[in-house]
Amino acid sequence: MPKKLQSESPVKINQISLDESGEHMGVCSEDGKVQVFGLYSGEEFHETFDCPIKIIAVHPHFVRSSCKQFVTGGKKLLLFERSWMNRWKSAVLHEGEGNIRSVKWRGHLIAWANNMGVKIFDIISKQRITNVPRDDISLRPDMYPCSLCWKDNVTL
Repeated sequence: MPKKLQSESPVKINQISLDESGEHMGVCSEDGKVQVFGLYSGEEFHETFDCPIKIIAVHPHFVRSSCKQFVTGGKKLLLFERSWMNRWKSAVLHEGEGNIRSVKWRGHLIAWANNMGVKIFDIISKQRITNVPRDDISLRPDMYPCSLCWKDNVTL
């Protein structure tokens, strides 16, 4: 039986992300809380940051032991990975170009949009593989948000 979600805070939830199996969910909120947990297992990750976390994306195959990864974003894009001895480590994938406004994970590629454009990161090679700059940076990104959608594993 799936776990019952309980609101731990009256603060706005900014995003929810599910893996492809529907067994793991990530949640981030305006008060800086990030939670990733198994809906059918006791697996959990909790962290509170000192700033709002606007986006979260759980690895599409999070259910597999080799894919225990997720990304969060606010002012920077952070990758969290379960490492040796079941500890979580984090790495900054990107920062310095304003708020991360959207993120979509497909296969081994993570795409995100910020104030300056869209970037794509290859999780296998651990490097950014492309940057698509905004056409007109004078337009406010909060007024004209970028929507990301993967057509297949290689086409955004």
